[in-house]
Parts: sequence; C-alpha cells; structure tokens
Amino acid sequence: MNKNWTWNKITMPFDISEVGCMNRLLAALGGLRNNLAGFRRDQDADDLLSCHCGILQEFFDEVFGDGAGETLCGTVLSAEVYSRAYIDFMDFVNGQIDELNRLRQETEEKYLARAAALGLNTECAV
Repeated sequence: MNKNWTWNKITMPFDISEVGCMNRLLAALGGLRNNLAGFRRDQDADDLLSCHCGILQEFFDEVFGDGAGETLCGTVLSAEVYSRAYIDFMDFVNGQIDELNRLRQETEEKYLARAAALGLNTECAV
C-alpha cells in the first residue's frame, strides 16, 4: 500500500491504517463539515474564494500539520488548486481503504479455506 501522497511535487506521509493518521483525518473532516455549515454563499466573489481556500487550507493543516495547506497549494489562494488537491488526497485515501479491504478479504479467504481443509467449523458461534 502506498503510504506517501504526492501533490505539487511535495510528498506527505499518510497511512489510513495508522491510528494517528485516522484520528487526524476524522478531526479534519469534522472541521471541514463545521466550516462548510457556516459557509455563506451571499458573500462577494473574492470573499467566497478566500473562504473556500481557507477551509481546505485548514483541512490540510489538520491532517498534515500547521502550514501544510500553504506548502501543498502555494501562497496564492486558488480555489481550483485547493479543490484539486483535496480531491486528489481523498482519492489517495480511498485507494488505501480499497487496499485494506482487499487484504482483509484475501486473508479471510485464505484462512477459511485452510479451516475447511482441516474440517474445522467456521460458522459463527452466536
């Protein structure tokens, strides 16, 4: 499983199977949800763009540490850059989840086949 996400030639370690990474991601997603709830669409266009970038910058800072959003996306606040970075990161996370699910499934199949070959009961005892 790839445990390094690269964006804009910057590589950040992230492992969804590691508790600290999962906790930071969950906290960042919670913060993102709260920030989006307060997002006002009746603002001027420049305020909307700035707010959009700020929300995603905060998300990356929560996941990777203070200053990560700016490091990844640059000092120019571009809603397109921040949006593309967020989408790419979430695709990366989903790929890690898919890999963990594949590993779990392979392991279950392997050990269920071994148990069946040995004549062991694999039914749930509940």
